[in-house]
Amino acid sequence: MSSLRYTWLLILDFAIWIIDTAILEQWYHLRRAGAPCKQNADGSRSKTWEELPNANAADYTAPSISEEQGRAIEQRNLAQVRGLKINNSSIDISTENDKIRNIKIDDARAAIQGTKINDNVIKTIIDVLSEDDSQYLFDEIAVVKEDYRIIMQTDPVKKGTFFDIRLNLNENFLGGKTIDELDSEIFNSKVTVCNSFREAIIHEKYHAKLINGLNQGQLDAIYEELSEINIDGISKTAFKDGNECIAEVGVLFERGETDDLPEEARKIFNKYIGGLL
Repeated sequence: MSSLRYTWLLILDFAIWIIDTAILEQWYHLRRAGAPCKQNADGSRSKTWEELPNANAADYTAPSISEEQGRAIEQRNLAQVRGLKINNSSIDISTENDKIRNIKIDDARAAIQGTKINDNVIKTIIDVLSEDDSQYLFDEIAVVKEDYRIIMQTDPVKKGTFFDIRLNLNENFLGGKTIDELDSEIFNSKVTVCNSFREAIIHEKYHAKLINGLNQGQLDAIYEELSEINIDGISKTAFKDGNECIAEVGVLFERGETDDLPEEARKIFNKYIGGLL
């Protein structure tokens, strides 16, 4: 073998060694970061943790899901944001890091035990949210004692880099009252567009729609942006900030009374929720 040919073989072997080392180093760092392999055993593509909903890198364990399951998760999450119904219940899309929200009437009844809140209040809340599957927007329900003027609150409870959405029921307002009494008191209120307890629930539903699917950083950013928005011409509640404006417009949207909305309110609702012409 000539010395020139031997030299070229050595150079080629060294180049191959460098490439192999780089590939192994990249694979090692991916595995340390918790990233799954790109292909499952059946040849389908695995999802990285960034592509999965409600994932937290700190406690992530890589699941193995098919492309069909991945599309089902994506469709379901989009449906939850917009309050739409989906027909993929036959597909098993559950993974260890994929929590399915759903407050049930038993959970809600357990929350009001020992309080003055009537069982019909709980039933009405679940019934209204179930009209468009919006019970999936909330992780839990709780009873609190706040200022009498507060009916309910949609409360994001921080969980690492994400948060749970909790529906707080104010016992100081709801306690000891029938649905008819609540309807009458809300109807006579001068601060909100809500005319009934049902519409007060819809108001909270749009608070939850606004923040559903966000992480904590995105939540802080959107709340900061909306805090600077004060739109007149709807209600005192809507004027408070953009967050309350969106919830109030949501009530009018479902009532079918949006023709006379201020243009700025229409724009902000379409930006974060959508659906207004």
